[in-house]
Amino acid sequence: MAAHITHAHAILIGRVDYGEADVIAQLFTDRLGRISVLARGARRSQKRFGGALEPFHTLRVGLTAPARGELFSLKDAAILRPRLSITTSLERLEAAAEGLSWLKRSTLPTNPELSLFERAETFLDALSGDSPRFKSELSTFGFHLLDSLGFGLNFSSCVSCDKECPEGKAAWVHPARGGIICVECGGGPIRLPADLRTWLARREDSPNSPLSESDDALLLRIAERALEAHMGV
Repeated sequence: MAAHITHAHAILIGRVDYGEADVIAQLFTDRLGRISVLARGARRSQKRFGGALEPFHTLRVGLTAPARGELFSLKDAAILRPRLSITTSLERLEAAAEGLSWLKRSTLPTNPELSLFERAETFLDALSGDSPRFKSELSTFGFHLLDSLGFGLNFSSCVSCDKECPEGKAAWVHPARGGIICVECGGGPIRLPADLRTWLARREDSPNSPLSESDDALLLRIAERALEAHMGV
């Protein structure tokens, strides 16, 4: 009896050559979460995979579940949504690679995360668009990753005493502790200007608010420190 083939959308987040012609790849999929797959003959034949095993694109893949262990078999793959422009600049490439590295290192195998898959697609779409702000897109994806996995940062009130931060006030952020810390509770290592703190607290309602390049750099610093503290990435 032929093995059942499951079809899914996927993003390649890692690959290594195996043996003389095979590839072991890591995929982040909409239906199965992060999985490892064996693509037999991927380096020798273009018929089943057609050069699809490249990062940054959305793929349509056919998979069979492992009889034992965690290694799926990749039966076919095709590029569903290409994002060739990501490879046209070093900044795009570095931002995309960093975001997918966060995704790979912070998710559990075979744990479906459809909303996170959609966030990853949105992130890659933004990087492949016209004149993306690389640090801004990367920090936004980092914050979404933290939110999706239960480590979202609180920019509205002190995470120690729960006191609300007054409107129009700057704040001190402690990414490892989960958000802003008021002065009475010891503060944090990063000062967040008032307008930026207000936007962060309301970013779901106003996601397209304009930020300066210095704001982009500061937000990326906060996202990186939070990811490192909570997920070791």
